Amino acid sequence: MTDKTYSRNILIDTPSQIDAFQGKGHERTAKSLAVAISQFENSDRSIGLDGPWGSGKSSIVEIATRELNELSKNGGKKFAFFTFDIWKSQGTAFRRAFLEHFVSWSIQNFPRKKVELQKIEEKIRGKTRHVTTNNNTTLDWYGVLVLLTLPFLPIFYFWAKKEYDLSTKPTETAPTPSDASAVGAAGDVISASEPFLNSAPMWVLYIFLLVTLGKAGWVYFSHEKSKKVTFWEALSRTLLITAKQYEKQQSTQHIREVDPNDFEFQATLSEIISTVQSPKTRVVLVLDNIDRLPPDQIDDHWSAIRSIFSRNLAGGKHTEDDSITAIVPYDRSHIQGAIIGTGDGQDISPTEGALAKRELFSKTFDEILFVAPPVMSNSREFFDALISEALPNFQNREELFRVYLIFSTYMKPPNGHFTPRQIISFINDLTNLFCIHEGKHPLSTVAVYTCHRERISDNPFILTNDSIIDAKLRRLAPDPEIEQNLAALLYNVDSQFALEILLDERISTAATQDNSKDLVELSQSHGFDLRVDEVIRSHAKDWIGAGEFGNAIINFGNLLPAYPGTAKHQVVDSLIYFFKEIPELSPDKDDYFPYFSLLDFCPTNRVSDLSKEVISKVLNTAIADGKGEISYSAGRSIIDFIDTLQSHLSDKLTTDEFRSLLKEFKLPSDPDFMLGVANRVSECEISLSDFGKVAFTLKEDDTKLEDFARDDYNLSEAAFGELLSAKVVTSQKWVETANSIIELLKDPKNVSTKIFDGLLGTLAKIWTNLGQIKRKDINLGSLSESAVFYAGLKVVYEHELEATGLGHAVFLVKHPRLSEDLPSTEEETKGTFTSEMKAAKQWFADVYGGETALEQTQVDRILENARSTRSVGSWVDAGRKGGDALIECVVRTAFGSQDLPRFALTTFLNNFDYSQGLVGDQFVEVLQKYDSYIDQDSVNELKLSEIPIGVLSDTKNISGGGWRRVHKKVEGTLLQTEHKLWAEKLENADHDVCLVAEMARSHELKLDNADFRLAFMNMVLKVLKGDITEFSNEINFDAVFEAIPESFHNDIFRQCREKVSEVSHEGLRLSETLFPNVLKSIVSSGEKISASEKDNVTRHLLCTALESGNVNVLNIFLSLGRRKVGDFINKSHQSTKDKVDGALAAYANDCDDRAYFQQVSYLVKGKKKTSSLWGIWFPHLVTSGKDEEEEAEDQR
Repeated sequence: MTDKTYSRNILIDTPSQIDAFQGKGHERTAKSLAVAISQFENSDRSIGLDGPWGSGKSSIVEIATRELNELSKNGGKKFAFFTFDIWKSQGTAFRRAFLEHFVSWSIQNFPRKKVELQKIEEKIRGKTRHVTTNNNTTLDWYGVLVLLTLPFLPIFYFWAKKEYDLSTKPTETAPTPSDASAVGAAGDVISASEPFLNSAPMWVLYIFLLVTLGKAGWVYFSHEKSKKVTFWEALSRTLLITAKQYEKQQSTQHIREVDPNDFEFQATLSEIISTVQSPKTRVVLVLDNIDRLPPDQIDDHWSAIRSIFSRNLAGGKHTEDDSITAIVPYDRSHIQGAIIGTGDGQDISPTEGALAKRELFSKTFDEILFVAPPVMSNSREFFDALISEALPNFQNREELFRVYLIFSTYMKPPNGHFTPRQIISFINDLTNLFCIHEGKHPLSTVAVYTCHRERISDNPFILTNDSIIDAKLRRLAPDPEIEQNLAALLYNVDSQFALEILLDERISTAATQDNSKDLVELSQSHGFDLRVDEVIRSHAKDWIGAGEFGNAIINFGNLLPAYPGTAKHQVVDSLIYFFKEIPELSPDKDDYFPYFSLLDFCPTNRVSDLSKEVISKVLNTAIADGKGEISYSAGRSIIDFIDTLQSHLSDKLTTDEFRSLLKEFKLPSDPDFMLGVANRVSECEISLSDFGKVAFTLKEDDTKLEDFARDDYNLSEAAFGELLSAKVVTSQKWVETANSIIELLKDPKNVSTKIFDGLLGTLAKIWTNLGQIKRKDINLGSLSESAVFYAGLKVVYEHELEATGLGHAVFLVKHPRLSEDLPSTEEETKGTFTSEMKAAKQWFADVYGGETALEQTQVDRILENARSTRSVGSWVDAGRKGGDALIECVVRTAFGSQDLPRFALTTFLNNFDYSQGLVGDQFVEVLQKYDSYIDQDSVNELKLSEIPIGVLSDTKNISGGGWRRVHKKVEGTLLQTEHKLWAEKLENADHDVCLVAEMARSHELKLDNADFRLAFMNMVLKVLKGDITEFSNEINFDAVFEAIPESFHNDIFRQCREKVSEVSHEGLRLSETLFPNVLKSIVSSGEKISASEKDNVTRHLLCTALESGNVNVLNIFLSLGRRKVGDFINKSHQSTKDKVDGALAAYANDCDDRAYFQQVSYLVKGKKKTSSLWGIWFPHLVTSGKDEEEEAEDQR
């Protein structure tokens, strides 16, 4: 809470000499006690103070002391109070302890009697014994001998050295006979030296060693048998040379006797009392706190107390000096329970119980004063004063007020009133805990703990729920971490460790229950977030060993999605970590499925790795190292598990991501196992190729596949399909299997719908998945040449055209020959062809050719097989070349299917017109679907001649990239065409020119090429002249002209007008058909047309149109109006004008529509000149002149 250090004062609950309470009950009781004490004389008297703990009994004694002291000041007796705390002295001999304390107190309080009292004290303490001991160090005879020889050691050293030197000198040479006298003179000097070990010094050492060993032997043999020592110990003691140690010591020993008997106790007590008491001085004995003793000790102490004031003196009567006055405070209920339980009240009957209990005390005491707890009307002020004294530097008054409210609310006694002791005890406990924890916890929180200490200690788990911390208490103690702080107070630890003991075991138990209810409820407990991860780490291995970890995963899986705690990530990490410790995980769903919950709540970035771990454990358990169950069912169960896992992870991993996981796992190659895997895989979104390494071990002569196809025909198609896709079986083995199936289909014993469906599906699967070369090794010809096979088909499928096997049969027979008829059968060749066989073959021929329509499901089956062999294009080609109804039906279905079959781009374009005609208006959707199939490589290989007319226009609005690649290819190729080739291409109107026309209109193609412009103009002039009379392709040259940039158009029109020199009737007709817009523009477009141009247009185009009666061209002139055409004519040469008149006269003779002729005549001659019949029929005789319209125009 804070780092501030708080000082604390301990409140001492001492008796008070003043009644501070408003009721003054203590003062009245104390006065009664003082009166009773003063009245007791000349005999032993006892007073009992009967009251509960904390009622103020000791304070009453102090107040009574004060009262008696006040009386003594007025000449009365003096009273000295000796208080003996029985509770503090428990465990010692009561009588001796009492006498020792009493005499010690008397010596202090009655110094004049000190000598007498000390003598009494010595008797109480017991006997004294004085012990004197003398110890000194002495030497035996051996030690003295050794010490005496020490001064002679240097002399012995030099002596021994001299002898040693002599003994080590070399021996001298023997003397000659002539020196014999010298020998005698020299004596031994020249003789050889003696050995040192035999010298005198050495003999001295030998003697010393013998003496030492002799002394050791004497010590050894002289010891008593009970104190026998070893020889080495004896030798050691000899070498120490001392005999014993001696010293003088004196000590005093006090010998304390046992507790004195009753007589000795009373005599000694009387002696002390008589010594200290006098007529003016009285001693009052206070025997306090007997009710604090354990119940089993109260009875003995109660008897001992009674012996104090129930003495029987040997001398007779008591005198005033030796009489005793005793006061015994006690709690009646506590004393009664203890004494009755030990036997004093065993004979009390229920009817006499109340009286007998009273007599227990009335027989003991002469006077009994009942002490009632004081009534504290000012408990708030009393509490504030004391707590301020206990915590002098705690200044938070609001917090102190909360503490009082908590105390007064939750510590209120049954009678509703607090005693001072209760308040003092509470404050001492409160401040003690507060300061022990250095003020880290709010004071109000410590108050809560102080109030509920017993409940919390008895059941610490209540801190994890609201059974103690209710709403009211939370308002009084607004500590957001109150539960954790209460636990810290309970265990005297830091807050972060407080909840560990409370929650760990409960979390562990709840985690492994059959449901998550307990764990979810416990997660709301305070401290759960702090402890849950540590609990997992501590218990996870035990859960795994007991098979309970799966339950824990499920329960935490139910908890964590909505769990708001911060430990969520740590919990997930721990569960993942210990999941990796699981040794095995079987493919049984009940075993592995609980762990899928772990995948649900683990982080997204860890799903992949955790999924690998799950797969690895299941695979290792089931099949690792060939120790698992390697069988068909094992294979299926493994894929069942993987399929379930993939489905479970569908919202976390894409199909591609999941497949990438499988790449890291290898499946065993056992054939039975792999057939089970393959069969189950066919029902899933995964395939065998998704696994890292797949093998299928077959011996060369192994017939496992053939046997499986025969015995499990209903499963073989799916299983074989996966094995074929994975390419784990050799092509030759598939060929052998397929040929064995063909033989089974030709066997009449196998004629049934289920067998045929299975075998035909399996055969089609093998045939469609093998390469084209290997297909030739499959003897399909023998199947199409078998009348028995046809007969079987008729029996099985004649009335079941929707059966799947029929589509396979039609495909297998038809695909190798497509447009060809059925071949002759072996039976026909051999002459064994029966009528039933003939009928069966004819029935199948009708199905084969489409006369008998198949169900759409069977058409789909044929198309599916064609797709598998990538031969849909062959079916389309066959249909374009005049295929039968079945082929057209299959092709129509192919183009109409959602998943358009893949064709080569050239195949698709070659069949463009056929396909468009077959599909109709829906062909636009086909073009859109096909767009995604067009890749750049196929476009690069494309030639312009392979692009049909119309495809560019039909695909211009398709937004995909495929057709755009085609468009760019066409545009680029056209732009790169050699310039010199355009003249020939335009004059022949070849395929490239048609593409230019289409591209110009659909994609605004622009050929900024002068040669192309010149070639186009020359082509126009040649057509007009009649040099070109036909083209190989129907073409719209107006569209081709649009490929020329518009800025060149007027120039081309001008050049055409200038260069046109001869126009034939047929050329003009062909021109207005091939390029009507260009022709119209030649006639009319352009500014400032020169007179020569006008003359050419009038002479060669207008006159030719009149002469040939070409209405379309005349309409071009009519659209120009009289004024413009008149201007053309007026600006022409006279010969041209004359030619116009002749041409008009010729047209008049040939025109049957006189109204139309009148328009043309007006166009050429004007209104006035043609107003009369004469002018209409003979316009050449009418003089030319301006008509009214022209005159009006001139005037304007």
